[in-house]
Amino acid sequence: MTAPGVSKGSAIRSIAQKYGIGLDRCMMVGDGENDLQAMAVVGHTVAMGNAEVAVLAAAQHRVGHVDEGGLIEALELARQL
Repeated sequence: MTAPGVSKGSAIRSIAQKYGIGLDRCMMVGDGENDLQAMAVVGHTVAMGNAEVAVLAAAQHRVGHVDEGGLIEALELARQL
């Protein structure tokens, strides 16, 4: 449960601002519809292989299933971007 107006997207905005990082340089890795608000505000979007259809459609990149090292793939991708 979160306060009205609080979401993963607002959290990313707040953290990026605090550290002086442009949202275009931020990456979001998601697998559920609750990740879509955050994916909408960042410059780089990644869907896990086990992601819901809406997340797959919203993502610029796709990595493997979470149980098969997909997060490691996402971290490697972040180093390249």
